[in-house]
Amino acid sequence: MGLNTTNTERLLIAGTASLAGSLYVNATPGYYSAGRYTLINAQGGLTGTFSRFTNNFDEAASKYRLGYDGKDVFLYLDTPFLEVDNVNTTRAVQINASGLASIYNQQVAAYQAALMYDCRMYDKNNICVSVCRWAIYLFRSISIC
Repeated sequence: MGLNTTNTERLLIAGTASLAGSLYVNATPGYYSAGRYTLINAQGGLTGTFSRFTNNFDEAASKYRLGYDGKDVFLYLDTPFLEVDNVNTTRAVQINASGLASIYNQQVAAYQAALMYDCRMYDKNNICVSVCRWAIYLFRSISIC
């Protein structure tokens, strides 16, 4: 059975439902608030319970349990949790790593240029002083000498 953050997916049964066996709940990626989610609604009533409940939740992130009343099966989440989309998370990390590598390369190039700076003008005592101010902005380094 599917579960999403708005809990729009639920099994509606016009008659009576007899429960047994296993229930697997697959949560789509997103943030889930603590609370009660209706999974099954049987208008004619329920008999029995599921003997086994499995899911794709991160057990460390949430405490959960099934609950039953006369015609509904509920999923109770005692704590909120975030179901992570591993594929898109990995892709986002790779994009950010590439952007950071570009920033670091720009900074290294600016530092190398500053270290190789040679004075062209000397004072009467044959001294040359070079002072650079470094300003680091969001995605680029600027050297003002």
